[in-house]
Amino acid sequence: MEMQLNVKKLKQLRESKAWSQSQLADVAGISLRTVQRIEKSGVASPESVMSICSAYDIQTSDIIE
Repeated sequence: MEMQLNVKKLKQLRESKAWSQSQLADVAGISLRTVQRIEKSGVASPESVMSICSAYDIQTSDIIE
């Protein structure tokens, strides 16, 4: 089941840490391609959402549309 995320919020979070997409991928433990796809489409698997939330130390409700 795919989840719809707030793309603007995702980019703001990443830029607030001055991380590149590659750095986020490393910290979250997901591929760069996955980060690129999520930031473009806003669609992510629950596993990817959990990884990103863990990297930012936020709740899933903070980035779900």
